[in-house]
Amino acid sequence: MPCTMRPRLQIGSGERQGSGSPPDEATVNQLAEPFSITVQAVSKHLRVLERAGLIIRGRSAQLRPSRLHGEALKEAADWVTRDRHVWEKTLRSR
Repeated sequence: MPCTMRPRLQIGSGERQGSGSPPDEATVNQLAEPFSITVQAVSKHLRVLERAGLIIRGRSAQLRPSRLHGEALKEAADWVTRDRHVWEKTLRSR
């Protein structure tokens, strides 16, 4: 099953209300739930995203809820949009 961003984009949309975390946050278990990968694998991905500044991880008791860092994501999206023609040209030449 290919991973998509849809389940992760639910963070910040309010769709996770009632989950015990604020609607703009999700725990590793909540993020791993729709996928057939381990919680440890999701945690590794989150560490990479955190180091890149794309998510912010908090601490609430023993939980480490994560939330998207909108400003950093916008910068990344702007960069991808701006340089999209370069990537498309490179990928087509393969």
